[in-house]
Amino acid sequence: MDILNENPCSREVPFLTILAKEMERATAEEAALGIKRNQIPFIYINLPDTPHTPQFIGLAQAIRTIALFDLTPENNQQRFWMRCVQLYWQAKAILLSQKIFNLMPNQADLEQLLSQMLPKTALKNLQLETDAEKAVYDLIVAGEPLIRDWAKKEGINYPFQNSQDLFLHFLKDKFQSSLSKTPFNPEPLWLDKRKQRAHHRQWLKFFADQFTGEPKELDYLQFLKEMEWEGYWILALWKHKNQPAFKKLWQAYLKSQRKLVALFDSDLHWRKGIPYKSKRTSKILPIEAEIDKTGYITWYWSS
Repeated sequence: MDILNENPCSREVPFLTILAKEMERATAEEAALGIKRNQIPFIYINLPDTPHTPQFIGLAQAIRTIALFDLTPENNQQRFWMRCVQLYWQAKAILLSQKIFNLMPNQADLEQLLSQMLPKTALKNLQLETDAEKAVYDLIVAGEPLIRDWAKKEGINYPFQNSQDLFLHFLKDKFQSSLSKTPFNPEPLWLDKRKQRAHHRQWLKFFADQFTGEPKELDYLQFLKEMEWEGYWILALWKHKNQPAFKKLWQAYLKSQRKLVALFDSDLHWRKGIPYKSKRTSKILPIEAEIDKTGYITWYWSS
């Protein structure tokens, strides 16, 4: 079997050697979190050999390594949550790279494999997230020269080699921002889902030019500036989004952002290091995780 190294150059390596190296890597990642499993489930994804395969692998590897923690878990629930986040990003690395490069001829086969790795709700959320991130990728790739020129005019350092570097930085910023809502926040804000949805819809109205000319528009533009490169790219393309070269891409971005409102239903809430989740009754109850006999991390309602 051929594998690619970081150069990227391919070399032939026995499959069992690759599997052993991946097991070693996964074991080390879990040991760093204080997790030990008797067996770690793996899925094998066979990539076709095409001119875009090295780019696919390079991007997937870069995305996978974004979900790194420099914080120490205080209990098993935090450990298991952190590992689940890392596994979610591993699945994201493959699915998002597929949506960008369209490497595999039948994406349904990939989704079937990922369903062995993620529960149904998590996979559905991943589809929504990667659709939105693909829309961001398309805008950044198309608008990179404009973004670079905007940064120069604004006196903002542009530290990226290319559009993919900027996109990866966007993903890293997004991941770091998400940590503010996690168990590591001493006093995490227990957000009301209705308020979360309302807040998200206000952003959608802004993106759809419904606040044009109003003081509220200036507030959102200022907030994007405070978000630095998570928001700079939007500011750079703001005056161009309705131009023929960007209008279709911007509409795809808007459409994907509208669907993200569904993600709030799956949010975990944390209090004193314990995760809580809403049941269909709207009650927020504590949940726990454990490793089952097959090695999977499973979550259940606390008794």
